[in-house]
Amino acid sequence: MKKIIFFLVALSMSCKSDNNKANEFDPIAVSINDIAMQKYQDYILGYREDEEVLDTVLFELNRAIDIDSSNYVFYTNKATVLSLLNQDNNAIKALEKATKIKPNFAENLMYLGLLNESIGADSIANSWYSQAIKAYDERIENDQSIVSNKINRAYLLFFTEGKERALKAFEIVKLEHPDSEEVIFMEPLFKEFDRKEALNNFLPFK
Repeated sequence: MKKIIFFLVALSMSCKSDNNKANEFDPIAVSINDIAMQKYQDYILGYREDEEVLDTVLFELNRAIDIDSSNYVFYTNKATVLSLLNQDNNAIKALEKATKIKPNFAENLMYLGLLNESIGADSIANSWYSQAIKAYDERIENDQSIVSNKINRAYLLFFTEGKERALKAFEIVKLEHPDSEEVIFMEPLFKEFDRKEALNNFLPFK
């Protein structure tokens, strides 16, 4: 049975390439990626029941990468599909390639932490979590999507410093942004946090 996949606020495991940067990449590869991820999305939402579509999506993402290997989104999307197919080691390799292209992409760094934790590589996972926190710190310092990045950073503390520290960090965000819809949406997820359940929700079909 399909699980509801929970993503952090502004988690950018984008199905489609960044429209602002699309002109920097091969348009044919971008089109192939977008069509592939529309099929993936249809499967996730239950519009398609045939699991074979995931093999097609993976094939098309590999085609996009063959055409243009400079787009980190292609590798991120490939990792998402591989994880769905329970190919976590291959998903990690794909994300590591994405990270070489875009080293400070916090969401990919966190995703690498989650994937490594899911296969029992806790020390490696902690290293990725720490890098993700630093990436969020840089965004916050640069005034980029302040609220969502503060929330995501606070959530990461569940995995690095424990529940008490994460909840305290979230309370600070609440005090700073009491009327934020993002804060209101995320509050139950902080209060009801369970590490195993959170890991399962982040990583599809585990």
